[in-house]
Amino acid sequence: MRKYFISAIALHEERFRDTGITCNALITLDKLQEFCPMDDSFETLMKIVFDRILRVARNIADIDGSEMVR
Repeated sequence: MRKYFISAIALHEERFRDTGITCNALITLDKLQEFCPMDDSFETLMKIVFDRILRVARNIADIDGSEMVR
């Protein structure tokens, strides 16, 4: 297991060289597409998941009596 983490850290170091980013958690929104390219099937899945999350958020806002989803 340790060798997988060491490999992942090496990937991070190479990927983020000269960016000021040190790990995936620190990727800014404007850099997501650059550092997290998606194939078509994954992008479709993400849109479906986002749609479902948004529907749940709409229900929660309705319960809260809010016109805006927050």
